[in-house]
Amino acid sequence: MDSYLAIARAVLAETRKPLSSAEMLREAYLRDFVPDHLYGQTQHKTLQARLSEDILLHRQNSAFVRTSPGRFFLRILQKDPNIPQEYKYEFPAPVRAEQLSNFRVLCVKREQLTHGASEIRKASDISSLLSESKHVHAKHLDIDRDLVQVCSLTVIYNCGRILLNSYPSSAFLGLGSGKSVGLVTRVKEDDLSLFDGTAYGVREAALRSIAETLSPPESVMLRLQDPTQTNLCGAIWLSNRPSYRSMIALIVMVNFGSEYDPSLRFGPVSGLRWVDSEQLNAESTNYEPWSNELIYKSSILKNRIFSGHAQKTERGWDA
Repeated sequence: MDSYLAIARAVLAETRKPLSSAEMLREAYLRDFVPDHLYGQTQHKTLQARLSEDILLHRQNSAFVRTSPGRFFLRILQKDPNIPQEYKYEFPAPVRAEQLSNFRVLCVKREQLTHGASEIRKASDISSLLSESKHVHAKHLDIDRDLVQVCSLTVIYNCGRILLNSYPSSAFLGLGSGKSVGLVTRVKEDDLSLFDGTAYGVREAALRSIAETLSPPESVMLRLQDPTQTNLCGAIWLSNRPSYRSMIALIVMVNFGSEYDPSLRFGPVSGLRWVDSEQLNAESTNYEPWSNELIYKSSILKNRIFSGHAQKTERGWDA
């Protein structure tokens, strides 16, 4: 095992509580756990990077778990009945690659979109919009103002409830804060799949956001590969909001099922919780603009959650 990870394992096993990387190193030096060949002024940053990388690569098989931003614990100790309940939750960290923007994203021409707050509901209109799309390096979009990024806003529902996300990844896209009715990710060139039909990687982007954010078991992800479990049912573009006019949200609804509950696994610290769909507009909460549009103005959610999920065409899209 990596020396830094070995230090973290030894310290956490003795302290039996989540610690930051700086706290772990402090405890390690007090206990004389640090070997002579490890030195430097930024050791705590190296340790945090090693822990984050191990969790990212091994996920549920990692020996470590992130319990809150910047704090780590031993996964095996979470099963100990003597460990406090607040140490037994897992915090889903934002994906670092999204913040670095070192990839190509799906874009459409701004001239194709109607000015002002608008929604697209017909599959034929979405197909027409995406038929002229292209992939551009994400960092190039700061220069080309004529292009609009395509994002997937994945709405997760089950038995009339929607998974509300208090810490959406839209904040990391420069879209501000506010609770969201879905998981937001940009549709990347890497999302293109032979099995995605004519959806240009939108459905695969939705499934990727679920895998990266909620870490469901493989059995759940295999079930969600079934096209009947996902539905691209509309799009929203808010050109009247400066932070949002460079992105269009394609709404993908996912029937998540009941065999895995991310709100229980990650706990209250994650900000994930199920809300009855009929209570969304009664929530005294601050929604990010896309969610606000879906809840209070658009008919996209109402037609599919409130009155039952709509029938799909052979491609898995609403007609």
